[in-house]
Amino acid sequence: MKTLQPNIFQAWISMQNHIDNLSNPEKEISELEIVNLVVKFATHYILMWIWDHIPETKLTEKQADNILSEATLSLAFDFKRIIHSLLFSNITLVKEIDDFSKLVWYQLKMLLDFPKTVALIQEIIQQKIPRFCHTYHGLDMWTGSGILLLAQHIQARRNWFQEDRIKNIWIELNTPAATVWNNFAKKVGFWEIIQWDTCKKNTIQSLQLPYINYVSNENLPYPKVGLFSEPFVENIQNLKQSGFPITEIDWLFPQVVYYWIYRSESLKKLDLKDTSSWNNFLDDYEEFEKQIKVPAIQIWGTKTPLSEIGKAFESPFFTKQFLLALWKRW
Repeated sequence: MKTLQPNIFQAWISMQNHIDNLSNPEKEISELEIVNLVVKFATHYILMWIWDHIPETKLTEKQADNILSEATLSLAFDFKRIIHSLLFSNITLVKEIDDFSKLVWYQLKMLLDFPKTVALIQEIIQQKIPRFCHTYHGLDMWTGSGILLLAQHIQARRNWFQEDRIKNIWIELNTPAATVWNNFAKKVGFWEIIQWDTCKKNTIQSLQLPYINYVSNENLPYPKVGLFSEPFVENIQNLKQSGFPITEIDWLFPQVVYYWIYRSESLKKLDLKDTSSWNNFLDDYEEFEKQIKVPAIQIWGTKTPLSEIGKAFESPFFTKQFLLALWKRW
């Protein structure tokens, strides 16, 4: 199964080269570069488990397609595998990839929804971070694969922070995922990973950070599922209780969400940087916790339904058969 449309995969460029190109503040952000980065990043993620090392040679498009096809179909329902096999090709799952996919199914499901992943990376790396300090402190609050933390690393470099002055921390609870990414981190050195639970009040306090420049808290459920099912609110509360007023954090993602309460007629806006907005939301959350759902967030400065995020990247970059086989992030 082919992942990318023709002439999109850049086999002659390494993942590290894509990172360096996107991190250069003197270069425009390239959508093509981001697409190639996420495809190679996901491929290396899987291979780190199987080989315990990053490939020394650049992968061909066919190699990447084979690995991603196996992982994608491992996450699919059985009937979806059968339909895909009949329509496109008969794929026999590689046991090592299938086993790994089952261990980190949630992380892979998020990562392999490439159109949405590309959109989120583009949103994060374009943010301007005030240079009131010499060290960048970034935090990724339990968001799965670690790709958003890499986006924060790129963001910091695009804002002229030196690599040795970037402290980027990802807190992950899932043991297999944390193990793989700790090994990966040793190879590429982009972040520090802590296996812990962001919902515990002392987790953030234990980091002993003097300030935080950026927080990724992309813990949003499907629009039809209650917000309580993900630790989005708990993470924000723990930040505040750990001495980090949200108004003093430069940026959060998402910073603005739109929610509705069951049977309500209109969406309400929650701006995490606005104290009164947060307090109003908490009043609603305490009263209607299991009835609050989030169908949209602000991204690229615009209110956007979760289901629409990444749509612009689908047909220009990815094949129909790959998109049909995907689990959706939302």
